[in-house]
Amino acid sequence: MADLTGKVALVTGANSPGGIGFNIVQQLSNKGAKVYVGARTAEKAQAGIHALKQANPNAVALPFVAEISDLKQVKEAAAKVLETEDRLDILVNNAAMSAPPEEQTWYGVSLTYAVKSSPVVSTSKPRNPSAPYLPTSPKACASPISTVPASKLANILFIKQLQKVFDAEGVPVVALAVDPGYVCTDGCIRFVGEERASQLPYKPLDGATTPLFAAAAPEVWAEKEKYAGAYVVPFGQIAPGSELAQDKALAKKLWDLSECVVNEVLA
Repeated sequence: MADLTGKVALVTGANSPGGIGFNIVQQLSNKGAKVYVGARTAEKAQAGIHALKQANPNAVALPFVAEISDLKQVKEAAAKVLETEDRLDILVNNAAMSAPPEEQTWYGVSLTYAVKSSPVVSTSKPRNPSAPYLPTSPKACASPISTVPASKLANILFIKQLQKVFDAEGVPVVALAVDPGYVCTDGCIRFVGEERASQLPYKPLDGATTPLFAAAAPEVWAEKEKYAGAYVVPFGQIAPGSELAQDKALAKKLWDLSECVVNEVLA
């Protein structure tokens, strides 16, 4: 990565040293970026900042506190950043969770879907995700079969449509969907158990490599036409994704639905 002095970065789900997000934010900080450490509570964010500063006393780190599944909290947290910053160079939406399929947000969307489907540089795995359908109403993603794969697929589709919107409006941004690989994180250990998680090939720092490439590699901006809206897999390779992930009409449908849900919740 190039020197990031003067840049501002925000990474969600970045408070735990055993997770991908912390390793992303740490490497961005080590390269000189001012970083916002995303977490669900102020205590967790401060714990992440403390861990950053223990390793690098010169780190400039601030908390970004929001329950990502709660759109009103996200809007409020973003407004606080806008009060302080006049720029945001890097946004990595890394936060994720695997909730029971029947568990929903207060506004009726699958909790897993709400947290995982929050792009701009968005981490998404496994490779070539597919699902029998994407939700056509806010509550449709409650099936145990569809919840997780649909949220992965949604990340890729959303990024493709988001890039189209950026380009149409002349916004100089490169948006990418990212698969960090099969990573043994603390969250994975909690979900599947230490024995199974330990068989995964990558450690958290390995898992941070591809998101870091997407977020800060000079060639991504230098070759914008190549990377804009792309799906990137370890380590820094562009992949086509599944047939559904290339469906432009489905991407537009998801975008329109997302706008409808957000507008309803924030009205």
